[in-house]
Formats: sequence, C-alpha cells, structure tokens
Amino acid sequence: MNILFVCKHNIFRSRVAEEYMKKISHHNISSAGVISFDGNLNKTQQEVCSEYGLRFTNQSKTLDLGNLRNQDLIIIVADDVPQEVFAHPEYNLKEIRRWEIKDVDSHSLDKENIRNIVGEIIRRVEELNEEINLKM
Repeated sequence: MNILFVCKHNIFRSRVAEEYMKKISHHNISSAGVISFDGNLNKTQQEVCSEYGLRFTNQSKTLDLGNLRNQDLIIIVADDVPQEVFAHPEYNLKEIRRWEIKDVDSHSLDKENIRNIVGEIIRRVEELNEEINLKM
C-alpha cells in the first residue's frame, strides 16, 4: 500500500507521521508539503521527536504530480491545507483523509505542546496502521 502524508511545508507534522509509520509498518510511506519551504525542526522539536525515536534524515519535499500518482491513501495531517488541492481529476486519487492537526510554531520552545502534537500524530498513525492491517 502506498501512503502519502501531507502538511503545509513538510517540516514537522507530515514528517513525524511518515517516520513513525515507517517504524511500525511495511508499507510504502512518504510525505510532502503543499508549499516549498527551506527550514528544519528547531532544537526543541528535534529533542521531542528523538524522545519517540524519530530522526529525520531526508529533506522536506514539495508536493507534485509525481508523488501524488499511485497513492492508495493520502492523509492530510494538517489543519491548514485545503482538500481542494487534491481535486484535479488527473491525480486519480483513491482515498483522502483529513486529520486536522494544528501546526507548531517553528520557533516554539514549548516542549509540552510539541509533545502533545507528536503524541496525537503517533496515536493517529497507530490507529491507521491497525485499520490497514485488519483489512489485509
């Protein structure tokens, strides 16, 4: 199964979902952002992610037709990405879901807020993985 996680810039939310899903599943997992952005997690975000064993080795990616094709499932992790972005008939998308997870400010040092967001993403990824496994 091909699963694509999407958020606004592919800096935090979609990458957390991608990396965690890769840890717990055998599916083809990727992530991308709808807007190109040259940035990285801040030190606090990196610390929180490492508490969960998440390390980001790849650069953020921007959504394009190539990474939309052949996706069985697209998860819009973000609350700030409209679903209409994926409405073009050429994309031929099978299923799109929205998780509506709020972003964390790129300068935020609030570890508790960051932990809450990472925890919510991990919980949703685990539920998704369980659902997929039950269908197979």
